[in-house]
Formats: sequence, C-alpha cells, structure tokens
Amino acid sequence: FAEVTEVDILDIHDEEELLKVYHENKNNYDYIFIDSPGISSKDNERLEEMNSALKKLNCKKETYLCISASWRYRDLKKIVASFITMNCDAFIITKLDESSTLGAVVSLSWEKKIPIAFLTDSQEITSSYEIGNSEILFSKLQNDFLSEEN
Repeated sequence: FAEVTEVDILDIHDEEELLKVYHENKNNYDYIFIDSPGISSKDNERLEEMNSALKKLNCKKETYLCISASWRYRDLKKIVASFITMNCDAFIITKLDESSTLGAVVSLSWEKKIPIAFLTDSQEITSSYEIGNSEILFSKLQNDFLSEEN
C-alpha cells in the first residue's frame, strides 16, 4: 500500500516505539496511518496493547475497521465486538468482488450505528476504493436482490 500510494512507512513493534515515532513525526505529516496487520480479533492481549498505545497519542484520531463483505454476519459481530474498545468511527468494506451479497455488513453497520466510509472490490488499491454513500450501497443491495431472483 505504501509503495503504491507513495507514502513513508515505518515498522513499529511496541507502544514505546509508536509513541516515540509519533512525537518525532507529528509535525511533519498531515496524516499518520497506523495499520494493525496480523492482530487477530481473538488476540485480546495484542488488541489491548494497541488500544492502550492509541489512547496515549494526544491527537485527533479517526479509527476505521476493515471488514470483509464475504464474512458471515455471526463472524462479523464477533470481530466488531473484539475491536469495539478502539471506538471505531467507520467501516471499510473490502472484498466486494468476493461476496455475492452486502446484507451482513449493511445490517451490522445499521445495528452498531457505525457508518460505512469506503468500499473496495479488488487488489488495485489506487482505483478500487469508493466512498461508501447510501446511493452506492442501495445500488449494490438492489443488484444483490435482483441477481438472487434470477
């Protein structure tokens, strides 16, 4: 992602390093993106470590949780519950191209009152993101419904 979007990337391994790097760089960038690759929704210890570190950053934060359109509703609920302490501002829905329906993610968004900020449907990062507005979501849901009838 960093290479395609031509942004700097730093590999950080713990809270102390995150805080140090943040304070050294906070005035050099308009935005700082923090990714949590490899943290399972079942790894409570690592989730708490990340949450603790993020709380110590004294800045305006927006937290987005990436969820797959292909996950089942029951699994989505468990995953979102694991990350709920991070005060998720919005969802990024991925893998639209791998799912036959959007119903589970839209239902969960509605239930948790967490908006859908972005949608993506391929591995092409620079061209596959769409802003998650109601017109796009309705169109995709309508297409899901019509394709199920045929």
